[in-house]
Amino acid sequence: MFEADDLIWTDFEVYGGALDLKAAGTYRYVAEASTRAIVLAYAIGNAPALTWHADGAILDWDHAPDELRAAFERNATFAAWNASFDAAVWNYATLGFPLLAPERVIDPMIQAGVSNLPTDLEHASRYLGGAGKQKDGKALIRMFCIEGASPREYPAEWERFLAYARQDIEAMREVYGRTRPLPSEEWRQYWAFEHINQRGVAIDMPFVQHAATLAAQDAIAINRRLVELTGGAVERVTQAGRLAKRANGGLSPSEVKAHEAATLRVYGAGAAPKKFARLKAQQLDGMLRGQYRFAGAYQTGRMTSRGAQIQNLTRDVLGEDGAAESPLVEAIAKGCDYATLVAADPVDMPATRKLALIVRPALIAELGKLFVWSDWSAIEARITPWLAASKGAENVLEIFRANDRDPTRPDIYTVAIADILHKDAHAIVKSERQIGKVATLALGFGGAVGALLAMALGYRIHLETAEARHIVDAWRAANPWAQEFWSGLWEAAMSAWEIPGRITTAGRLAFIYRDDYLGGALFMALPSGRLLTYPRLRWREVDVRKDGKPTGEKRTELSFRRAHGRARLWHGTLCENAVSGTAADILRATVTRIETNPALAFMPIRMTTHDEIVCEISAARADEAKAILRREMLTLPNWADGLPLQSEEQSCRRYSKSKTTLKGEAS
Repeated sequence: MFEADDLIWTDFEVYGGALDLKAAGTYRYVAEASTRAIVLAYAIGNAPALTWHADGAILDWDHAPDELRAAFERNATFAAWNASFDAAVWNYATLGFPLLAPERVIDPMIQAGVSNLPTDLEHASRYLGGAGKQKDGKALIRMFCIEGASPREYPAEWERFLAYARQDIEAMREVYGRTRPLPSEEWRQYWAFEHINQRGVAIDMPFVQHAATLAAQDAIAINRRLVELTGGAVERVTQAGRLAKRANGGLSPSEVKAHEAATLRVYGAGAAPKKFARLKAQQLDGMLRGQYRFAGAYQTGRMTSRGAQIQNLTRDVLGEDGAAESPLVEAIAKGCDYATLVAADPVDMPATRKLALIVRPALIAELGKLFVWSDWSAIEARITPWLAASKGAENVLEIFRANDRDPTRPDIYTVAIADILHKDAHAIVKSERQIGKVATLALGFGGAVGALLAMALGYRIHLETAEARHIVDAWRAANPWAQEFWSGLWEAAMSAWEIPGRITTAGRLAFIYRDDYLGGALFMALPSGRLLTYPRLRWREVDVRKDGKPTGEKRTELSFRRAHGRARLWHGTLCENAVSGTAADILRATVTRIETNPALAFMPIRMTTHDEIVCEISAARADEAKAILRREMLTLPNWADGLPLQSEEQSCRRYSKSKTTLKGEAS
């Protein structure tokens, strides 16, 4: 926890030159030769905000204000809104500045975000009753940071620009002072992930460059084909409304054409193939950095991706067991043409879908090294009954423990579908187990038919509504502990809200309501001690919708303030948030433990993806690293006693989910 008067508050204004920040990403942007820091607004503790500049020239540490130099030399901690950007500017877009390590910086934006305040400073300030930003701020940023206007030619505008920068310092300090301080442990976790952001991960540049070209060619080909299929009514794959109208009216006498148009729409409008262009645009010397936002899912504290969104890559593979992946990746890396892509196996799959399925292997270990990664098995399905902490839930945990000890024993998904179908678990076949998996994952947070159907679709399982209703009822009948847990969560939350200051509990979770924080806020304490925040609880009437359209009916629901709007609060929200938050805590603790252990410096973390940690290691030490990573993955934090964990480790030079590729690497 850091006191405001111990911090150095900073905010850079930067001339960006040739690159657009959003397109290039932070590290590519700040490393560009034309990018330069032109203003540093700062404040020492609670002292007034000041600005340091050199009339539009790049800031040089030799001319830094004495109090700023002294603060750095005494190891003061710096604070900046969206601090990963300001730290990158400090280290890349200045002259002679000393290295600003992650451990020297905290980010008030994260502190605001975890309390469900907006994460842009303007709206966070206004939410708390502040003045917000200077009205002409955006125009001044365009003038000096984008157009590169000379301060000497526009002295009045320059003075207003400096005042704008100082006002941001005051607003940031105000938001920090009025939000719940994060404990030191959370900042240590933040620093660990910032090290991963700075380290980055390599990409296969020849493959990415050629794949980006093919994706652009494919986009043109898709649009041309849509024009042909629709007689010119639909010109671009993004025109979903036009395509829907044509399809609903009878796109063509040929159902084949209708199917082709729908397929082009579904796959062609996807974002995955566009990732190649983003990878190409945001790499710096073949490395992709700054891709993770710590606690970006502010409601739960999970990591999120930005930039190329490498945390959101499809897990599907190309061909049976991914057998078609390596040949196509190799062909593209060598510069194959578009016709080769179209003709590649599987031949009946659209080219855009093929590209979507081979984004993941674009991420590679450096030459002579391998990725070693580990993924927790069914971690959320394990955490849910563990949080419930009841006799019935403990029986579910025993299923996990038995299967962990002896993989020939039925796993949780097999047991789930066996209960639903009233069959012997040993008689369950693979396709039935998949339904058990979908049921376990979709229904554990209180979801019903809609949730089950939606998740089944994601696993390419078709269920009729009546069939889904039966599965829901049967799963709940076999898992009464779950409904008891959901009810307990809701009762504990409502009881805490009813009497501010009283602590209530449900399973391993606790609640307290504080009416003196952000207009009143409900807190849910996770087993780690970390708090999830639900500000400004309100009952409200909302429209009842069916198939996305209002029915004219109303229903009453409880909601809480979430960033720029409101979100529904029900027992499913509480359960999902608690489970996701606890999974995030386990990931955070594991990553921090690995990152801060000098003995493990030989296996640096390059990526984390939801419940997976990816390290890079010399090929000669891959087996050793696998064993160590497994040990770390299965090491429970002190607060997680009794939670059964299991993990699976893999190694490969490419970040691949192809069983064929992984088997080939192993042999």
